[in-house]
Amino acid sequence: MNEIEKIKGSISFMEQWKQVWISELAKCYMDTAIQAVQEKLERENPKPLTLDELESMVDEPIYCVSIDGEEKNQWGILALSMMGTVGIWTDEIYIFLERDYGKTWLAYRYKPDLVNVNKIEHIAQVGEMMEGE
Repeated sequence: MNEIEKIKGSISFMEQWKQVWISELAKCYMDTAIQAVQEKLERENPKPLTLDELESMVDEPIYCVSIDGEEKNQWGILALSMMGTVGIWTDEIYIFLERDYGKTWLAYRYKPDLVNVNKIEHIAQVGEMMEGE
């Protein structure tokens, strides 16, 4: 069993036990533990943000990954333009534009470990991400 499977198993176990406990305080503690384990899972196995998730993260840091071969991966603060679209600013120009999301770049809450090793995996995730809209 790998680390990701262990984390998923822990979440499932805690969700089941939360249903058994009567104390509201115990349920609150369990919710906190579940949230912490879910965040650990997301950090260790990050998935690209959906467009809705991306749009809800204005003024927050995201990790941008080029999938068009330009190798301009970086952290950035998501900004809202005067036109009402989101993107990442660098030297007063947008380098990652909302209209290109899923075509030339992806965004993550956490930096993926092996960003450029398997771009096919990123492209497959984009397909799944866009289908979910």
